[in-house]
Amino acid sequence: MNPNNYGKGSSAPNVPFPQAHLIMDPEKALTFTWSYPQDPMLREQAIRQSPPKTVLKARNPDLKTVVAFKVKTTAPKRYVVRPPQGFVRPGEEATIVMSMVIKDSMELADKLHSGETVDEAKTNKFLVQFTDVEEDFYTQKLEDASDKDIASALSSMWGEVDKKKITSVKLTTKFNMAPGTEKKPGDRNCQLPADSPSVDDMNDDFLFMKGKNTKDPSYAKGSQEGAIFAELSALRKKYDDLVAYTVVLTGERDYLNNECQIMKDKLELEVASKRTEENSGGGTETQVVSKPETTSSMTLLIQAFAIALIAFVAGSFLT
Repeated sequence: MNPNNYGKGSSAPNVPFPQAHLIMDPEKALTFTWSYPQDPMLREQAIRQSPPKTVLKARNPDLKTVVAFKVKTTAPKRYVVRPPQGFVRPGEEATIVMSMVIKDSMELADKLHSGETVDEAKTNKFLVQFTDVEEDFYTQKLEDASDKDIASALSSMWGEVDKKKITSVKLTTKFNMAPGTEKKPGDRNCQLPADSPSVDDMNDDFLFMKGKNTKDPSYAKGSQEGAIFAELSALRKKYDDLVAYTVVLTGERDYLNNECQIMKDKLELEVASKRTEENSGGGTETQVVSKPETTSSMTLLIQAFAIALIAFVAGSFLT
């Protein structure tokens, strides 16, 4: 309720912090739509070329305040969110794209086409959180910063912001087949008359009219080239998927590195404080040296884990 609209004799509610506000479109549910050709040869290619995705618009109606946002999902391995966090200037709009990974989109498409109940639509949810950005923070950390610096600054901000200042919006998911691709009743039981030509005969007749002979060795050679081209296209698509996963893992690595840097800074402050106390009290400095080394070891361990994770994902895609 707008405080300017309170009637005479009424009073504004006791809200400790003003709540940030973004207008979401859609407001409640995100719809993922599949294009599912009847031809099995074209089915995988169609899904790989155009995996289901949806677009979320987030508009900032305030004309003075910058609003930061971040997006979470209950199925982080199934969806790629771009961007996962950001900010919206006064009066402007942000576009957030949620894409489903190829493997899961193909499995869910088969379920939808066969008429099975898809429970994932009930369990897959998204959470959009946003909060106001202080003017000084925006000017110093976000306004002219690079994408990497913006991501680091926002990650630090979300770790320190008061939870009472965060507004959360939950979005459900809907899974649909594109018009004309749903399975029709009786498809499996549809039979041709006994005297109807076979599929191979019809294909031969069609190719003959096109001036091609299926018995010609040159036609077989062309078929082999087409198969090789299809295999190369599939490998190219796997490579693109691997690159997409690598980008996600790189972002997670940067986030972990940033968290390590924050912890390192805090430990260095504590070490400096203890060093001052020990120097003033005549204590030893034996304990002062160990903590930075521990922090450095922790950083190297997390980086090694991130590199191993990227290598594991790369190996799983290339095999």
